Amino acid sequence: MNRPAISAATLVGPLADKPANATKSGQSPRRVLVTTTLVLALLLLLGSCEDPTLGRGILYRNETDVTVTFQWLLDGEVVTGYEQVAPGDSGQLIGAANLGEHSLVGEDGCTTVPVVALGPDGEEIARAEPPLCVGDEWVVRRAAE
Repeated sequence: MNRPAISAATLVGPLADKPANATKSGQSPRRVLVTTTLVLALLLLLGSCEDPTLGRGILYRNETDVTVTFQWLLDGEVVTGYEQVAPGDSGQLIGAANLGEHSLVGEDGCTTVPVVALGPDGEEIARAEPPLCVGDEWVVRRAAE
């Protein structure tokens, strides 16, 4: 049973019109690669654009040797923030979106009330008087005794 080999030239129908290196969608691998690269570049560009009113805020870094808790002092009332921030931890203390017109702790992107870092026994470790503003980093250190 010797069958002759079928070449691309002997094909008929929809496959006969396709180049040998075409993908299922009919696009060449080069075109798919270029399109994919352009889409990825666009996504990276859009991801790097930062609206200061959305993700950014006031940052903290705990440089003490104890776990701290943050509190805001609002007209004599205490509002507790993050619980259990370990030594060496860093993160966002408050987002920029929470420092706007209707904020209890700030306005125009800055705090209007003190922020206090408390140690495990409730003692005040550090205090940041206002204003802390969007883009600032509060480095929490023990107050000099």
